[in-house]
Amino acid sequence: MLDKVLIVSANGMFRAGIISLLKTRQDANQLEIIQADSMPETLRLLNEWQPELIILDHDDQKIQKEEFLNYFVRSQFTVKVLLISLLSNGSVVVYDRRSLLPEEVTEYLQLPLSAEKLPDYSEKENKVVEEKK
Repeated sequence: MLDKVLIVSANGMFRAGIISLLKTRQDANQLEIIQADSMPETLRLLNEWQPELIILDHDDQKIQKEEFLNYFVRSQFTVKVLLISLLSNGSVVVYDRRSLLPEEVTEYLQLPLSAEKLPDYSEKENKVVEEKK
């Protein structure tokens, strides 16, 4: 079973760069990657394709991040969301349907994307994890 990754940005170079990075992973052959360049397309793919991970361009003014995040928070999707900024190197924000203890964050970020490979933290849900560099 392939891990589904949705990359969201109106900037084609951002999408291509993220794809290049993902292809360097050891489990790259286990990833199915698709791209969206608008919010309507993103919401359609979220509903129809149901990715495990969404990588969202934080700096893209054409992508309505607030609309997406409001939809994500109200939904029951178990997808992970990464907001990535190429303009700043301050932090990467991870939205997930679980909460982790500080010592679990390091382990969590180093694991492959597959849910079956992740530790079970299902009793801790609907929290935001923020990892600062």
